[in-house]
Amino acid sequence: MTAETSQTLDRGLRVLKLLADTDHGLTVTELSNKLGVNRTVVYRLLATLEQHALVRRDL
Repeated sequence: MTAETSQTLDRGLRVLKLLADTDHGLTVTELSNKLGVNRTVVYRLLATLEQHALVRRDL
């Protein structure tokens, strides 16, 4: 990733790609491991994506 890119946007797009590539969804822990970031970061990314109706949470 170059210095001119947004790390947060990059991570959000990676989350969307990972979710799109699976049939069964992923847990926060699975996303955290795949992205190499803390679970807190994943929670924030997912909350933002959920606010924009790009992901939904299955309970």
